[in-house]
Amino acid sequence: MSYSSPALSYLPRPDGVVLADSPDRLAKDGLYHAVPIIIGSQEDEGTVFSFNQRNISTTLHLKDYLVDYFEQASSSDIDLLLKYYPDDQRLGSPFNTGFKNTLYNQYKRLAAILGDITFALTRRLAAELMTEANPEVPVWSYLDSSKTIVPYLGTSHGTARFLVSEKQLGDYYLNFLYNKDPNVDSRLNFWPKWAGKKRPILKIQSDSFFPRVIIHDNFRSEQYEYIRDNTETFSF
Repeated sequence: MSYSSPALSYLPRPDGVVLADSPDRLAKDGLYHAVPIIIGSQEDEGTVFSFNQRNISTTLHLKDYLVDYFEQASSSDIDLLLKYYPDDQRLGSPFNTGFKNTLYNQYKRLAAILGDITFALTRRLAAELMTEANPEVPVWSYLDSSKTIVPYLGTSHGTARFLVSEKQLGDYYLNFLYNKDPNVDSRLNFWPKWAGKKRPILKIQSDSFFPRVIIHDNFRSEQYEYIRDNTETFSF
């Protein structure tokens, strides 16, 4: 990945014709093809996008990088974002690894920010907007933390491809494709819809006794609320 990471120059942009508006606005207004959906993310989506920024060694360096990265964000917007993602390696990505896997001083912090804004917490935002616009259309969501191939990467972006061909998620997908419901004829854990206050999601983990568990989609809730309320500010 380049120094600019997922802020690619060729990202789809609203043109008013093919893509009428930003996806979050379209979802909020219900202007999308409302069908049952499975939406998920990897636990450490941001790690592969944070490998090449090794010159970022302080909070000031990180702020300068993010100010250039998010063109719509002000200096105070970035300051507040960094308060939600403090300089504590134990809170960074790869998550739940303590002080381990710190490639450079701000690596885990940057990986957490980019992963949440680009994938992990925007997954939650998409589920929220779709269920609000079309509450009768079911949404199922998952979080995968099962594929730590390289310790510095954790369960990184791209590792979801292994799940589809494995028992962990493959049976759910086949049932969903055939029945529009991952639970029909499934011998795996019952996968509840993403709905209500608890917003249950399926967590897939590297535990031989409990490879699949149901958790509430409420991790990093303060960070999520800030990102949700400032979606346009933190767009690429």
